[in-house]
Amino acid sequence: MNDTLSKYIEEAEQDSILDVFNVKDVQSKLPGIKHKWVGRLIRTKQQVYILQEKKEQLGKKLLAAAKEKANYKISDAVLYKTIEGSEVIKTINGDIKQLQLTVLFLEKTEKVFSQMTFDIKNLADIMKLETM
Repeated sequence: MNDTLSKYIEEAEQDSILDVFNVKDVQSKLPGIKHKWVGRLIRTKQQVYILQEKKEQLGKKLLAAAKEKANYKISDAVLYKTIEGSEVIKTINGDIKQLQLTVLFLEKTEKVFSQMTFDIKNLADIMKLETM
């Protein structure tokens, strides 16, 4: 697991602590917390798109170079499979997979914090019932 994802998991755990004693504090901070996680989600998706574009551009350059060096005609599909095996493309693919995992976590986290309003309401209703 990458360091960013580990950091995000720990921070999400802290942001999601909700109990009788901190309900008002969490409720007042919830819009800011939601904004923080949505911002991280969008920035991470942007990083994925940048890496995908970098991979595509690099793939085109490698494909052109491979065609130029080839002594005989090879189909683009065969050349592309060869290029996919190169270390630089493997590294970019690994980075993309890690970022996609982070995107998945951030999407789930954003959903949790969006639903947290209902959790706060339910906790407030329970607190009202207990004081009656």
